[in-house]
Amino acid sequence: MVPREPPVRILFINQYFNPDLASTGQLLTELAVGLSERHSVTVVTGFPSYSSGGNRPRNWRLLGTEKMDGVRVIRTFTTGFSRRSLPGRVLNYLTFFASSLLVALLASRDTEIVVTMTDPPIIALVGYVVSRLRGTRFVFINQDVFPEVAQALGKLNTGPTAWLLDILNRFLLKRSDGIVAIGETMRKRLIDKGASRDSVSVIENWVDTELITPQEKANPFSQKHGLCGRFVVMHSGNIGLSQDLDTLIDAANLMRSNDQVEFVIVGDGVSKHRLRERVKHLSLGNVRFLPYQERETLKHSLSSADLSVVSLKKGLAGYIVPSKIHGILASGRPVLAAVEDECEVAEIVRRENCGTVVEPGNARQMAQVIEALSGRQDLLEEQGRNGRLAAERRYSRRSAVARYANLFEEIHSGGRSLHTAKEEDQWNTQIDS
Repeated sequence: MVPREPPVRILFINQYFNPDLASTGQLLTELAVGLSERHSVTVVTGFPSYSSGGNRPRNWRLLGTEKMDGVRVIRTFTTGFSRRSLPGRVLNYLTFFASSLLVALLASRDTEIVVTMTDPPIIALVGYVVSRLRGTRFVFINQDVFPEVAQALGKLNTGPTAWLLDILNRFLLKRSDGIVAIGETMRKRLIDKGASRDSVSVIENWVDTELITPQEKANPFSQKHGLCGRFVVMHSGNIGLSQDLDTLIDAANLMRSNDQVEFVIVGDGVSKHRLRERVKHLSLGNVRFLPYQERETLKHSLSSADLSVVSLKKGLAGYIVPSKIHGILASGRPVLAAVEDECEVAEIVRRENCGTVVEPGNARQMAQVIEALSGRQDLLEEQGRNGRLAAERRYSRRSAVARYANLFEEIHSGGRSLHTAKEEDQWNTQIDS
């Protein structure tokens, strides 16, 4: 038996952490808790930006510490402006940048690896500075690629700010001790930006396959909302700029005469109000909006769908990887992927035979596919089963945490900086077998 590496002292820096609903916060929470079973984990983060009721709490504390499932959590001050306001969001980023730099320096005396995600986009600079001042290793986990994402979504024009952000990220990619991409196309994007080919590892995001399990269509959520007798096409998650939910609305408009199909949009985000107004303007009775669901109810809400939609605007493939697909797979529901062919989601759907891929932005094709699939319950059930098997085999939380643990242990011990994508797949197959 190969002896295990000694515990590693790891410091994460990210603006969001439990109980925040932001996807990076939820992912980091699960990763940190999982790693804490073997390693010493500290997280520097902000105070919760939303209460359980969805309202922004007024919390002006400068510092707070707590222990959560073996993870030391240090919360530091940020402004609490709405994320729907660009100036407010930028100010939130800058205050967290400044306060987290100071706190991370104080908290990293015994740290051996400093890790950052991309929330906010500039936070990796804090991780790099802290790691160099402390003489430790720095790992850069890319959930998005900047400034390309902001530019594609119209949040950032070509100009000095975009140029500076691009220069900064290229600098960090070249100087990180380890880089993680959450998809193969993203890996290519990072290499194109100057990252060393051998330094970038692909570790996909994951889902808690014990929390989210396939449920009967007739469950408490579907019964509460009267969905049991309808063919439900569902989007669940962030209702933002990247999802292109206008195409889903257009498809619903084309299918307005089919009273057996209902489009359900679950979640919240900057585009929700505009989309609701558009549905109202079109007088669509087959589209319904529902709020974010708590983690404990996700298995029921996701299982209320007959077909679950994952969509991404053209031009974003590889710069964003829609992680909502993993929850859909875990729920045993088939995927309708409105994404470009080079998007990681398209690759997953085709490789695992767990759904159907349509052209993004093509509402007519989407409506035609939904119409055809609504009469193919046998095919949908088969695709759902395939998805669940893929979630258990490849995208489980246990598998992802083990891969990250292996990665950090190797970086700490001075071995190979990171695995190649092929080696990752081989290792993942071994631990899941």
